[in-house]
Amino acid sequence: WNAPYKCIFFDYDGSLTGNVNGTATPYKGFNNWPECPRGGAMYEYGSVCNGSVRVRRLQVDMVNPQALDWQVLGISSTVGNDTFRFLPKEIYGWVGNVVTHHKYN
Repeated sequence: WNAPYKCIFFDYDGSLTGNVNGTATPYKGFNNWPECPRGGAMYEYGSVCNGSVRVRRLQVDMVNPQALDWQVLGISSTVGNDTFRFLPKEIYGWVGNVVTHHKYN
């Protein structure tokens, strides 16, 4: 995985993850759900989700007040927490991946 760690690989036939309609994505603590266990070295220890959930891109950009610019965005769930770094050149905000059908704070 390369920075800024927001890749999402959909596996429609199961040839990549071993799960039909599975997903591989960089690991984040708040996405450590039972459906998305941390993969081994083959996946560079990213999350490998089964086909019961989807991983989606979460983007927060152009926020006010500007005092939030350059801050680290903390995200938590019942399974863990982690952060998104501020991306000034790409979207001027934060981008990361979340798993559908779950709640985040």
